[in-house]
Amino acid sequence: MKNEEKIIRLEEIISTLIRLIAKNQEKLSQREEEISSIRKELSLLKYAIARIEENQTVLLHKLESLTQNPESSRYLRSKHMILQPRQPH
Repeated sequence: MKNEEKIIRLEEIISTLIRLIAKNQEKLSQREEEISSIRKELSLLKYAIARIEENQTVLLHKLESLTQNPESSRYLRSKHMILQPRQPH
């Protein structure tokens, strides 16, 4: 193989490598965008879970206060909203 042919072959290889690098950079950029989007969604989910946990705590405290009030407790039991105490058989 002549030097000229070797140079042409090397130029072809370099050109192919440049195209492959550009394609991989494009794919990497797309993946980074997807990861960023997933991180945003995860952040929103964490926020939503935190709010749900806060609401759950508030509701549990309200339920505790209602069940400690004899009048409210009777009403809730009458509506089957809280369990009746078990009666021994």
